[in-house]
Amino acid sequence: MNAGAGSRGRGLPDVRCHACSVSDASEVRARAAAWQAAIEARDVEQVQDFLDQGYALVLVVPAAVTVQREEWLRMLPDYVVHHYEIHEQTVHTSKDTAAVLTLATQRATVLGQDRSDRFILSDVWVRGQDGAWRVWRRHSTPATGMAIPRG
Repeated sequence: MNAGAGSRGRGLPDVRCHACSVSDASEVRARAAAWQAAIEARDVEQVQDFLDQGYALVLVVPAAVTVQREEWLRMLPDYVVHHYEIHEQTVHTSKDTAAVLTLATQRATVLGQDRSDRFILSDVWVRGQDGAWRVWRRHSTPATGMAIPRG
């Protein structure tokens, strides 16, 4: 079963917004869900609509690693999500910046390597000149500190 469909089919988990407009928080939350769906579909073209030009995936555990936008896009076709479930998600917005903190479990294979774990994800979203929210940084921390596959 595609995890995104399963977790979205049950509705979103408890989502709180602090110090933000309800409409901005709702828009960011919707964009985050659509970005996750595009990741699960491994749709390189569609996922680019959600990425700021300066997007990077950043890890500090088990070692500092930064995966720039182009490398992340090259790996996406080999990022197979078998299951994805959000346990908690908090949204903060302020003018043209938003932070989405998520606790999620994923079963996935990246470049043939297991990338299954519980993750703490901190996504920083920025509102572009066109008014659309795009993710600028994703900080991902696996609960067990596994190494990230590189491509």
